[in-house]
Amino acid sequence: MASIGEIFGVVKLRGGQQFVRDFQGVTGRIKNEVGNVKTFLQSAFGGIVLADLNNAANELVTSQRKLQAAAKLTGVDFDNLQETSDETKAAFALTKKDSNELTVSLTKLTQKAGDVSKTSLAIRRLLDLGAAQGNNVEQTLLAIDQAILGIDDGTDKLFQKNPSVLYKEYADLIGTTAGKLTDQQKAQALLNAVMESGLKVQGE
Repeated sequence: MASIGEIFGVVKLRGGQQFVRDFQGVTGRIKNEVGNVKTFLQSAFGGIVLADLNNAANELVTSQRKLQAAAKLTGVDFDNLQETSDETKAAFALTKKDSNELTVSLTKLTQKAGDVSKTSLAIRRLLDLGAAQGNNVEQTLLAIDQAILGIDDGTDKLFQKNPSVLYKEYADLIGTTAGKLTDQQKAQALLNAVMESGLKVQGE
């Protein structure tokens, strides 16, 4: 593949009308060279780049649909969820997909616990907790989703405790037993753990 300098080297040796004819020929050669480079790049990388862009777009659309579904399921106004997601994205430099997913998960938890007004703060405390433990956003999100479902891996990763320990601690706090906790109270136990643990690691 000829360099631009090599191509224009031909022009420097000529003058007048011959220069014009040579210049026209040079521009044609440059177009061909650029076309060859473009074809090569598209062939080598174009498919990968387009696939990545398509995947990212699909993930964003899916997360946006989840946000809309969460609004319907929890009864929280969609605009409020969108605002929470946007604030989280700006505060923690997240992708829109990640901020949507976090908003969905924490809204489900706070709604189940009976206080959706704590959603935004719960997200911040959760991200602080995850960061202090060296977890990225995806790992933190997976852990809280597992914890909400009562899966040991989630609470172990976030609090180094299994769900039964969290439930017992909360039950002791309100003067009952873990076996008598309602679903709402179990959600409150998890939300309390997020709030308290996240607050402890702030500034670390």
